[in-house]
Amino acid sequence: MLRAMSSGARLALAYTLLFGWVGVYLPYFPGWLGARGLTGTQIGVLLGVVPWFRVALNPALGQVADRHGRAWRMVLGLALTCALGLVLYARADAFPAYLLASSLVAAGFAPLASLTDGIAVREAREGRMDYARVRAAGSMAFIVAVALVGAGVKRDGYEFVPALTVWMMLGIALTATVLPKPAPRRADGGPPPADARALLARPLVRRFLVGSALVQASHAVVYGFGTLHWERAGLGQDVIGQLWAVGVVVEVVVFLLGGPLADRVGPARLMMIAGIGGVLRWSVLACTTDLTLLFAAQSLHALSFACLHLGALELIRRRIPEQHTATGLYTAAGPGVGMGLATPLAGLLFDAFRGGAFWGAAVLSGMGALVLATIVPSRARDAATAE
Repeated sequence: MLRAMSSGARLALAYTLLFGWVGVYLPYFPGWLGARGLTGTQIGVLLGVVPWFRVALNPALGQVADRHGRAWRMVLGLALTCALGLVLYARADAFPAYLLASSLVAAGFAPLASLTDGIAVREAREGRMDYARVRAAGSMAFIVAVALVGAGVKRDGYEFVPALTVWMMLGIALTATVLPKPAPRRADGGPPPADARALLARPLVRRFLVGSALVQASHAVVYGFGTLHWERAGLGQDVIGQLWAVGVVVEVVVFLLGGPLADRVGPARLMMIAGIGGVLRWSVLACTTDLTLLFAAQSLHALSFACLHLGALELIRRRIPEQHTATGLYTAAGPGVGMGLATPLAGLLFDAFRGGAFWGAAVLSGMGALVLATIVPSRARDAATAE
């Protein structure tokens, strides 16, 4: 039955499960760890493991996927690995055991979004789907998960969260079996795909990766410690869930606008705008826990994340044929190196300054906007190739 669905529908299902899982893990797993008595620094270390696995795995797995067309098999194996780590997490009783569990979760989860994006970008490039609209399904699933689980946590506490993440990850593994299975790129006798080093030799690609990584890394404070910060400010879990959800509601709007928005603004300029939006968002969160201003700041997720991601994937789709390798580098740079360095630092800053840690996020986002501005001095440059 699932195989009879269009490739876009199957990928929408995959994104629904993947980002529904993120909607449970990202806002509530740190709270579960905090409820078990871990400090902000310890939580930062555990969450900071994931980005480094992106650095180690995403470019290499992307190259394998481009050359051999086996991305769906990788998604299956990685999802099962992540599920095993989540089971061990729930049984951990000392920090080394948490660290082992975190490493398995990281090894499994880190490449999933990149590999799925690589499949989706190829399908979009070949005219079988609209990437932005399909990806919006994942954002909507995040909203539903955040709202429902927030209500559950408020009623029952955090203890059901690990089991829920395990079952959802097993669903992702099942969905992997029906993902589109493109032929290897060399099957038609064409030239072999460029490897990561060849892509990194292009100046625009390097600036794109550095700038996007800085803006991505600026999210480490809110991703790792937003829930804890708002809890300590006296907000209930239902309100915190709404704060997470509103950001993704506006993200959905950006993704539904999709290609026309990127056409009008330009992919690289869209990413620069994201960096500027991040400066404003983090500055507000650093200054206040007033609910009206918090909801306004969280709405800027439409800029700081959605515009960045849409611009990045549009740039890759339009200018870089090696989708899996390029998306692997993109996630290795931002969600990988950027978040890997920023998340433990965010833990230290949060322990020391609480909400003041968001000022560090504002600095990173501003730096990213400046780097991205170097690739969009004019519309002519914005349309240039990634060479």
